[in-house]
Amino acid sequence: MKTGVTAACGPMPSADCQAIQSALRDRATFGNVSAWSFIAAGAVGAGTAIYAFAAPRAAKTSRTRLAPLVAVDGGGVVLQGEW
Repeated sequence: MKTGVTAACGPMPSADCQAIQSALRDRATFGNVSAWSFIAAGAVGAGTAIYAFAAPRAAKTSRTRLAPLVAVDGGGVVLQGEW
């Protein structure tokens, strides 16, 4: 008696054969999707790196602000900054 894939996919395909063929199709589909996802992610990453190094730089502006904080139960100082 045969066992495994060849036994399930004989002259009259059984439910096991159809399940195996479906699993093989799914494996191929997900393999292609993952490969194209990595290719797309690499292209986006390369584009981002090129943009980061080649884009003109804006003039740097930095501002800081020191403000008192007054509350009913205490107080403090708030330091805010942009850079």
